[in-house]
Amino acid sequence: MSNQLATTSSNLNIHVKIQLCRVELQSMNLKKSGQNKYAGFNYYTLEDIAPPLNILLLKYGLTSNISFDNEKAILTIINTDNLAEQVSFDVPMREAEQKSCNKVQNLGATITYIRRYLYLIAFDIVEYDTFDAISGKPNNNNNNASQELDFLRQKLTAEQIAIIANKNKVNDISELSPEIISAYARKIKNKGPSN
Repeated sequence: MSNQLATTSSNLNIHVKIQLCRVELQSMNLKKSGQNKYAGFNYYTLEDIAPPLNILLLKYGLTSNISFDNEKAILTIINTDNLAEQVSFDVPMREAEQKSCNKVQNLGATITYIRRYLYLIAFDIVEYDTFDAISGKPNNNNNNASQELDFLRQKLTAEQIAIIANKNKVNDISELSPEIISAYARKIKNKGPSN
């Protein structure tokens, strides 16, 4: 281990260490290399997040472990200086269904998406998905798109939202273009919440 990564944080509790990682990660001004060409915005990929985060975890005496089951995915952060100190973050398990992919490729996409979201949650990495998805679009009423997005979230189940996101090859429906959001909202208003 290099001297740069050596730390004297062994006397800090896990919550302080996680917060130090959050603040330092935020100051790195990570670049969003993912591109949603359809909606015209960029987002953080796992490749943008994991390398700098791994350096910070090592620096502050933390490690992370991700586990999956049929119900949820769990990110557990462990204080390597006191293994009894652990903090967990979980999300409901959803399967990615990418078009033109086999089951193994969909599994890989699911693992990548879930890991990304767990890191976003645990380390307060902010994605302005709704803003990015609707800003800068000509002839769009941003307020209307935001209201329709809220309408979809109220009327659809989490599973229906995941199906729509997967059909449109996005991580979340907030990444859809305002036109697609409007189309789904109209469909629900006219026929009910079917996919």
